[in-house]
Amino acid sequence: MLTRAVEKPVFVDGEKVKGFKAICRESDGYVYAIVSTNYALIQHQDLLSIVNKVMTEIFENPKIEYEEYNNGARLFIKVLLPSKIVQIRDNDAIIPAFYIQNSYDKSTGIKIIGGFYRVLCKNLAAFHKEFELRTSKRHIGKDLPERVKWSIEEMATSIFRSIELLKASAEKKLSLVRAAQIIDAVKIPEKCKNYIIEKLLEIKKPTLWDVFNYGTEYITHKSNASIDRKISMLQELSRIILLANSEPNTQTNSRNQT
Repeated sequence: MLTRAVEKPVFVDGEKVKGFKAICRESDGYVYAIVSTNYALIQHQDLLSIVNKVMTEIFENPKIEYEEYNNGARLFIKVLLPSKIVQIRDNDAIIPAFYIQNSYDKSTGIKIIGGFYRVLCKNLAAFHKEFELRTSKRHIGKDLPERVKWSIEEMATSIFRSIELLKASAEKKLSLVRAAQIIDAVKIPEKCKNYIIEKLLEIKKPTLWDVFNYGTEYITHKSNASIDRKISMLQELSRIILLANSEPNTQTNSRNQT
């Protein structure tokens, strides 16, 4: 059973504070956050149940995995769609994916992010908001199941469209200089950038697909970041797909020193 949270009144010097309430862990009263009384608490289990129901209604045999972190404050759900597998090139396929998040500590509302899973090396990938993919729902309002279903349906259309863009540009040849320009323009850790460049030096004619996948490989398997931080880095990394199709002189150097 996933961690449950409860709402409790807030007191200061024995006086109840109007307009605010505390979100606490049910098991021991640990306080996750102080929120307004308009805030609608969404239980992790309730969201997971909705996602399970909606995904099985819309898609054939979705694969759903989940994990809690930050002392139960955050929930991460990964949904893969094996029935929608896409062949990018010979012996290299990807599976469309949804990443869904929830929190009790105000770190995020219900967030739905589109991406994919590379079968060959088990890399995760997430599309940047410039692909018009990310949907975030604040914890205010009603009809949550309907809103989640609508968001997933809209997201699915965008995911499939973005995968077609990726597929079309995957074999785009890049010089090492051009690849370095693109890598330098995205805000990912220096260690990730260096890893990509080192890997590109091992092959003669790198493609956009190579650049992108060396980045997803590093973030998925070699970074020690939390899962939500990894998803953010993967989203930023995906901008190279857009940058690779832009003119070199339109790129801005924004080297990240983190």
